[in-house]
Amino acid sequence: MTIALDPGASRFRTLRRVDDRLVARSIEALYSVLADTPAHRRLLDQAGIPFSLSEGNIVLLGKAATESASLFRESSRRLLPGGRVPTTDPLGRQLVGCLVEAVLPVAAAGGEICSVALPSGIALEASESHADAEFYSRIVRLQGYEPRIVPAAQALILAELADAAFTGIGLVFGASGCEAVLAHRGQPLCHAQTKFGGHAIDDQLLERGHGQPSATSDAATAKTVVDEMVIQRLREEVVPSERSPSASIEHAVAASLRQTAEKLIAAFDAELRRTPRVASIPQPVAVVCSGGLAGTPGFESLIADVIGQCRLPVKCQIPRAAAPSARSVLRGLLISGELESPSDSIRRSA
Repeated sequence: MTIALDPGASRFRTLRRVDDRLVARSIEALYSVLADTPAHRRLLDQAGIPFSLSEGNIVLLGKAATESASLFRESSRRLLPGGRVPTTDPLGRQLVGCLVEAVLPVAAAGGEICSVALPSGIALEASESHADAEFYSRIVRLQGYEPRIVPAAQALILAELADAAFTGIGLVFGASGCEAVLAHRGQPLCHAQTKFGGHAIDDQLLERGHGQPSATSDAATAKTVVDEMVIQRLREEVVPSERSPSASIEHAVAASLRQTAEKLIAAFDAELRRTPRVASIPQPVAVVCSGGLAGTPGFESLIADVIGQCRLPVKCQIPRAAAPSARSVLRGLLISGELESPSDSIRRSA
């Protein structure tokens, strides 16, 4: 059996094949901390909300953190700030491990592959030395799997570009950052990434006054315990428009989305121009987009405009968004694992 693990900055997900079915698991990458008091324990028990204990505190993970927000007036927090595993927060690292174990079942047999995409992205040549890659690989091995680190954009190509012989450009616009891959027959030739994604856009909107911090936040901690889910929902519900008044939420979202796309395409353009093999692949190349930001109304037109203005050294087809976006990377990771599986059985497409 192979399994796909996508520990995203907003949600941890896995996908595996069980007989002829695809089985998914998912949990929000959020947590909250409460004082360990009899009153808190009693309220949680009455509400049926699961919790854990750590050094005199009550820790709530995933859905439990969001369900308890109104009960205790305590906002949930991001578990992966910037998409990276925290290096100076032992509790945070422990909770990341708990989330991986919650969605990744113990392997039934030895030698099973777990394909992993990192929310912070990773350079193609640095997968073995990347600190987050090492962290996730250790947990995956403890669950009985052999880890394989795969760029999310490469997985997207495997999932969505079968009709193009797995040749083309994959663009992933995630919560903690964005990445781009040019692949030929499934093998990546060029990779670029930026650290500017959905969370950075939400932070910008908050700084501009779109949305309010939690009533329980003080000046010193508002940045970390603010209810960021409110501004995220606000961003996702509006229809971006660069023609709106400059102070409107629609204009702010449109400007931030364009900035995000321009940052990634500029970085990708620089990498393409440093890759001689780009000129030898069949053109025009297919372009597919995924990630939370790619589902924004009008995003396909925006990315097509940005690519056209940048004048990439490859001819591109009209970009399209993967559907359903949330599963595309997982499906591609599963395909990657099955292609590498030592099993002699006939491999089936995910």
